[in-house]
Amino acid sequence: YVVFPGPPNYESIENGDSPEPTYILAMRSQMCIEDGGQFADPANRFDSVQLFTTDESLWVEIKKLEGRQVHVSGLGFAAHTGNHHAPLIPKVERITPGDG
Repeated sequence: YVVFPGPPNYESIENGDSPEPTYILAMRSQMCIEDGGQFADPANRFDSVQLFTTDESLWVEIKKLEGRQVHVSGLGFAAHTGNHHAPLIPKVERITPGDG
């Protein structure tokens, strides 16, 4: 769980930018987006994603699993605005506890 600075400047909550709380998932290994539209670059490898869902019950599950290993399924898209705080934003369809 991380709170990033949001609009208007995306620089500093202390200096008046809106707080943007979100969940960032750290992955075990790096990956790339091979076919993610105009904002995806297959040469860009990364090891974190920003979780997103419109399902309130999934936010409850995400909060319960904070700090644990998880498995996430859903389709994602490449970051392309100041509100995107990781290279990939998967729309979470399912989240379950992981192994180990």
